[in-house]
Formats: sequence, structure tokens, C-alpha cells
Amino acid sequence: MPGGRPKSAVWKHFDGGKERATCLKCQGEIVNAKVEKLERHILKNCAHWTAADRAAYIQRRQHTQQFNRPRASIDATSSGAARGEGEIVQLTQNDLNRLVSRTVFGDGCALRLVERPNFQDLCLAGRPGLSVPSRFLLTGRLLDEDFAKEFADLVAHLMLQPYVAVSEDGCKIVNHQKAVNFVLTGPNMKAKLYTTKVTGSDSQTADYLAEMVGGIMDELNRIRGKADFVTVMVPDNAQTMLAAGDILERTRGIFCSGCGAHTLNLLIQDILKLDSMGETLKKAHSLACFFLQRAQLLARFVEEHEKIAQLDVNDAYTRMLSLPVATRWYSAFNCITSVIKNKDSICGVFNDADVVAKYKAREKKQKTSKKKRTTSKKKRGAAKQTPATGKHKRSKQTTDTTSQEKDKRTITFEEANAIVQDPQFWEHGRKVMKPLSPIVKKIGVLETDGCSIAMVYQTFVDLLKDQRYSNPQDMIDTATMIRTFIEKRWEFLHTDAMGIAFLLDPSRDPDDFVGDDYSKALNSVLVVAERMGYSEEMKAKAFREANAFVNVKLDWTQAERDKQGRTAPMDWWGNHRQFYPALFEMARKIFTIPTSSAAAERSWSTHKYIHSHLRNLLKPETIRKLVFIYSNRNAGDGVPDVVYDLEKFMGGGGNSEHIDDEDVTLENSDGDTSSTDGGNSDDEDEGLGRISVYDRVDYGLEYFGSDSGC
Repeated sequence: MPGGRPKSAVWKHFDGGKERATCLKCQGEIVNAKVEKLERHILKNCAHWTAADRAAYIQRRQHTQQFNRPRASIDATSSGAARGEGEIVQLTQNDLNRLVSRTVFGDGCALRLVERPNFQDLCLAGRPGLSVPSRFLLTGRLLDEDFAKEFADLVAHLMLQPYVAVSEDGCKIVNHQKAVNFVLTGPNMKAKLYTTKVTGSDSQTADYLAEMVGGIMDELNRIRGKADFVTVMVPDNAQTMLAAGDILERTRGIFCSGCGAHTLNLLIQDILKLDSMGETLKKAHSLACFFLQRAQLLARFVEEHEKIAQLDVNDAYTRMLSLPVATRWYSAFNCITSVIKNKDSICGVFNDADVVAKYKAREKKQKTSKKKRTTSKKKRGAAKQTPATGKHKRSKQTTDTTSQEKDKRTITFEEANAIVQDPQFWEHGRKVMKPLSPIVKKIGVLETDGCSIAMVYQTFVDLLKDQRYSNPQDMIDTATMIRTFIEKRWEFLHTDAMGIAFLLDPSRDPDDFVGDDYSKALNSVLVVAERMGYSEEMKAKAFREANAFVNVKLDWTQAERDKQGRTAPMDWWGNHRQFYPALFEMARKIFTIPTSSAAAERSWSTHKYIHSHLRNLLKPETIRKLVFIYSNRNAGDGVPDVVYDLEKFMGGGGNSEHIDDEDVTLENSDGDTSSTDGGNSDDEDEGLGRISVYDRVDYGLEYFGSDSGC
């Protein structure tokens, strides 16, 4: 293998050799090419390299330079000594400390790992005289250094962004304290955790939250050196946070946009309250619980499931049974789908004569035993003829309550069999899936990082035009009620910025506006311009430019609209700023608005991974730094795809009718898999263990937020 230094990564962007190199993007030639010349061409001269591409290149270069020396040292220590060739470059104690800290913090390892003999042997093999850093050193100086390095990387990333949005979400964490996390998002950046604040004994009122968020905004504006760097606040739809957003809109001139995905979740909640929908969910939930709480029966279901999958590889349904998650109402659709689509597997179990005989005999035995226990208790009570003490009363009440809760949670074999043998349940289940499937699909789109704010308006336009609700063939009364719910939720979520975003999106047709929303969106330009502090002259100019842009869009042919729509809206307005000098800044700020606070909600999953019940004695500041390092180091620095065209995002399935209703599911990314009791202790297969099912939400973290505080 030839010796010498490794070839620089910059050469992969060029053709040719050192005498003459050609840029693969602009085809420009560099004579007497050297690494410095090539990098100067990439970072300054090449017009085809965007700011985001250059930032990503700088990040990769810094990452490579940082690790080149330690890797070379390790290689020389291990392979050079074995060959007896050349001088061995020793790894210093500081180098080892940095490698260990990056491994522990970056991978979310337990801090006690550094005290494990096997880990110490691995780190110290072939390195005499060195020692693994202690836990005290790890959580002290090394944690501070790693945090400072990661924070500096975040600042360098923010310096490349024109504007950012702050998404916030509040939860009760493992040690029962209340906390709020702040996640930064933007069209050209991955979601990055900025900080997590513990509220302590303070009451979470709207004024308190507005002051807290305002302080975060001031910090970010000061870091970026730009007074209006933070332009958007995206809370979840808790009343306190929305009220805090209203305060910030009035006092700071920013945009406060509710969570579009959460609004659709609430829409599903409204729909499931209808008797025709709720009854089907109740039966599907009971049937799924019946299997998941019985280990032997679940194993029998898996056997049927695998058998069907082998017989019909292409069309077999591959998902297992699932349960709804509290406050994640789309998971109710997943529950219904998992039961209805697994009909063959479920029926196969209940048509097994051995299974039927086994469970009938078992339930008969349980009823007999229960009757004997009841008779025995009555006899003992009559013999004593003494009133029960308060303690015994409480014990009896507790027992009765526990029994009632267990009865609500599970059903008998006869009840489950009645559901399975009812053909109307399966038929109605498929009908219930149809009106829910387009809403679940839209939730998945809006929770995507980089989804354009114009997609919120497009989402509700598509739902209102959907034939399932406007011209239903089945469940007509239910479909009419669903359409009413859609209109109410849209009225709750709709803001001036959403209408302007749809108006200024080059890929949107102005004819798609509903009712008088077109004129309202144009007038909203004046309202938003005033909020942003425009002068009267600039407001009038922005209004004229908005009208001019819309007329240009109306003149486009479909081919021209498709061509212009290839560019994300944020980038389109940046490229055409010379034609709309008063409007382009407003457009770029509006297209910075994310469609949901899903990034902030997902951050709690990381928080629970780092701050678990086994690590609940760590100091809040230590937890904050550990979560910050782990989240941002694993988030990546690439530019996310901007979702501004549903048809492209769904691979040609932009319209809901292109997608099979029965194949639409949304993964629960932040639900907890809590353990549920295995059923009656008398039942041999129900007491063998705890079956993991979706039972709580957000890993046991409780949401807070109300007008009066918490």
C-alpha cells in the first residue's frame, strides 16, 4: 500500500490532477491545483455551492481534522509496534480523556462505564502510563469542555441561518419537576436542542412563560447579532403557551403559530367521540387487550400471523396488534387498523377448537372459584358479627376498585368471541378507517422536519374537498359531522401568516383559496407588515409587490408553475429578492414557521433516555448538558428536505385517493411502552410475565399548561 499522507477529501469534488482540476459543479478549471486553491474555489468562487453546502463542508472538514491525529496515534501505537517500523506516536492523557468523553456523552452511555474493568482494559490496551478518566473528572471539566465544543458548533451553524423558529414544549420530568425545552428549527437546518429550563417553584402562567421565552429570544438574537433573528415561536396547543404566544406577538412583533399536527390530533379526538366511531374503537381496543394480556394466546396469534405471511408474501399484513396512546389520537386509528387487518389471524385463533375448549374450561373454573370465595367470605362475616374497622374498609374498597379497573381493562373469552364472530364489526371497522386515514396521513406530513407552513392551509383545503366528507357514500351523518369538525379546527388554527404563506408559495394556485380567503390573505400582508414595524411607505410597497407577485403567478402556465415549484419557497424568495425588495423579508420570515412542535416533543424521548429513573440523582445542570450534547451530536448537520409538495413527498400520491386507506399508519415515535399486568393470577398463561403495550404517552412525561398556571 503506498505511503504518504491521505488524500484530502476536497478532491472528490474535482476531476483531473494537480496540474489541472475541473470542478464537478461549475466545470471551472483550476491550474496548478492544491488543496488550498480547491477549498478557496468551493468556499468563495463557485456559484453552484450554496451557503448550506459550504457550511456542511466546513463541518466535515473540522470533524476530520479533529480526529486525524488521535486516529493516527492509535494506528501507530497498535500497528507500528507490531511491525517494528518507524517511531511510535504515543497517545497523551488529554487525547484519551477526550476520546472517552466523546464516546460516553455522544452515545448516551452510563457514567459508571468508566469504572468497569472491561472498558478500562479496552481503553488502556497498549497504552502504558495512561488512565481512564474518573466519573468526577468526566462530569466536571470534561463535560464542560464537550458542552462548550458542541455549543460552539451550534453557534457556527446558527450564523449561517437567516432566521430561526423556537419550538417549545413543557413536561413533568422523571424527578417530578416541571421543565420546558426549547428546540431551534429552520428551513435549512436540522432541529437543534437549545436548552432545557426547570421551572422549579414558579407558577407556569402566561406572563411567566412569555418572559422565559423572551429571554431565550434575546440570547439567540445577541448570539447571531441580529435583532430579529428569532421570528417565530411554536408552542404546543396548551392554553398557557398560546396565551404566552399572544403576549410575545404584541410586544415583540414575532409570529406565534399553533401546532398543526396537534390540531389534527384533536380533530381525530373529536371524531372518536361520535358514537359510530367510538364503539368500533372500544371493541378493537378490547380485542387487542385480550391478546396482549395473555402470553400464550398472543403466541398463538403470532403463529397464525406468520403462517398467513408465508402463504401470501405480497399481500400479508405485517404489523402486530397495537393499543391507543393517551393524547396521541392517531394511535386509535393504528389500533383499529391493526385489528381489522389482522382479521384472518384473529379468526384463526378463535376457530381453533383446542383454544376454545381451553379458555372455556378455564373461565368456568375461575367462575366456580370466585363463587366459592364469595360464599366463604359471607360465612366468615356472619360468624364474626363485628363491624369492620376503617382499615379493613379501606382494604375492601381498594380491592373492589382494583377489580373494577381490571374488569374495564380486559374482557372474557365469550365477549371476545362475540366480537370476532360479529360480521358487522369487521365491516364497520373498514368503514371507520376510511374517514380517518386522510387525517392520519396529514399528521405524518405536518410532523415532518422541514415541512413548509403553506402545507397547513393545503392540508385543510384537501380535507374539506375530500369526497369522503363532501360527498360520502357510507356513514353520511358521520361524514357530515366530521366536515363540521374540520371547519371548526381550521378556524381555531388559521392565522394571518398561514394565509400569506399559501399566497406567496410559488407552487400554489391562487384559485385554490377557499371562500374569501384570497382577499383576506392580501389584506393580511398589511397587518403583518405593521406587526413587523414597516413604515407606511414600506407597507404600501409590500402590498403592491404582493399583488404583482400574485398576478405573475396567475399568468404562469402549468408547465411554468411546475418549473417554479421545483424550488422550495424559502429559497425562491431569496433568489428573487431584487424583484420584491419590500416583500421578500416578510416571505422568508413566514416560511421559517414550522408546521408543528413535533421536534420539541420528540426531544423528551432523548431527555428520558439520558435522565432515566436510574439516573434521577444527577444535578439539573449536568442533565441539561448531557441531553444537549447527545441530542445535537446525533442530529446531524445536513440540510433537511423541505416538504412543500405533498405529491412529491408521498411519491406521486398527493391526493388521498391515490393511497390505500388500509395501508396508512403513523408510527408513534414518542409513546412509551409501559408494562401491563398479565391478567388474573389464577390464569397460568396470564401470570407468566408482563406484556409490553402502548399505555402512556411521552415516556410517562405529563403535559402542563393552563390559563391559571400549574
